[in-house]
Amino acid sequence: MWRRAALLVFYRLIADPQGCESRAEKCCPFTENQMRKNERTASAQMYSDAESAGRSEHGAVTDNPARAEHSADTDTAHRTRAAEILPPRGSMPESDGDCLDYVATCLFGLERLVGEEIDALGYERTFTMDGRVGFRAGADAAARCNMWLRTAERLYASLGSFTAPTFDALFEGTKALPWERFIGREDAFPVKGHAVRSQLYSIPDCQSIVKKALADRLGGIYGLRLLPETGVKYQVEFFIFKDEATLMIDLSGTALHKRGYRAEAGDAPLRETLAAALALISRPREEVLLWDPFCGSATIPIEAAMIMTRRAPGCSRSFCSEEFPMFPPQLWRDAREEAADAERRDSAFETFGSDIDPDILGVAAENARLAGVSDRVKLFRLDAREVTTGGRRGTIVCNPPYGERMGTPEQIHRLYRDIGRSWSELGRWQKYILTSDEEFERYFGARADKVRRLYNGMLRCGLYQYFKPADKKGERKKKRT
Repeated sequence: MWRRAALLVFYRLIADPQGCESRAEKCCPFTENQMRKNERTASAQMYSDAESAGRSEHGAVTDNPARAEHSADTDTAHRTRAAEILPPRGSMPESDGDCLDYVATCLFGLERLVGEEIDALGYERTFTMDGRVGFRAGADAAARCNMWLRTAERLYASLGSFTAPTFDALFEGTKALPWERFIGREDAFPVKGHAVRSQLYSIPDCQSIVKKALADRLGGIYGLRLLPETGVKYQVEFFIFKDEATLMIDLSGTALHKRGYRAEAGDAPLRETLAAALALISRPREEVLLWDPFCGSATIPIEAAMIMTRRAPGCSRSFCSEEFPMFPPQLWRDAREEAADAERRDSAFETFGSDIDPDILGVAAENARLAGVSDRVKLFRLDAREVTTGGRRGTIVCNPPYGERMGTPEQIHRLYRDIGRSWSELGRWQKYILTSDEEFERYFGARADKVRRLYNGMLRCGLYQYFKPADKKGERKKKRT
């Protein structure tokens, strides 16, 4: 029980650090020492899982020839797709100011997709590691990346990195950074953060050290003994990994997966960033129907429609860095104008969302309307076992029940068997199925051509990809024998 709770705390720190400290204190009935120990254990386990899941592929597992063969093809295809669904490189001029170091965080397994989106926007990547991608760009990137990154959770400005095996090193390294470049004499600077595989593991102590270092630096520069912190809020975050500390300022505010269109969700909602990733991995095409037979609140169809119409995921929301003087209002006006100009209103793309629950379809329809893609998303009631081709080319992309929050394991396994038999009649249709059940292929009745390891919340999942028709698989098998 304590391992599961600690893993939840760590995951929240990675994906949504705002307010995690207070939530952890309320929901976890452990002593402070237990929490520190549990956090270290959970952190190490999460990173071990990510590294063991084919880290060179950022989550892809290619343990048979068919999977490996497709991997190289899809890498190129994904880069091509990213370039097609984002505005052209250089469509907005870079600001005249100095370049900044940025960090985009993401769910484990999505690093490659985030990197490709950054590449397509024309920025220079500097590093990639579990759950984050770094890049260097001008001030315009704060507006454009917040507006366009579909698979990232947050965008940060990185002030710098340094080795911090001790509290003294953390204090001195933090104090040496140019915080006044962002934070004014009256601005607020709350501190959050986390540490993984480091000698400094007490989050509250690290918070206090970082806060004091900032106060010393800013107080000395502005000639103040007591900083009022009544102005603009700059959320500071530290990340200590293997004794290397990185200090950052949050540029997103509300997490990027909150697009602003999902007023309600079903019992087991899929995060928008993960839904967008599933759609991107499936390589949506104008002439191919994309169908989610377990659509729930229709997050996958909505994200697919936004991708294919080039509708910017951040076009209907605001960001905390809009209040930062370093990023003047004109940058945001230009970014929103670019997003409006890039949208494709002549797209012929169509996506279906069906579900056996009629009540959730009303929620799905409202979400599609708020997202501005109701004309691209067709929603209707249907049992997933009754999907037919209708004479069309198609791709199934879905997030069926796992047995974690909906249904018993026996019910879920029976469902997997049923859809496996039913969908085997769909001919050349491709299928992309996300589930945490490690025996999915056994119950589904077919070995996937490729499995990509992803995280849905704190659940380690597999995206089971079936992209080769059954007759082609038979031919490959004969050749090998």
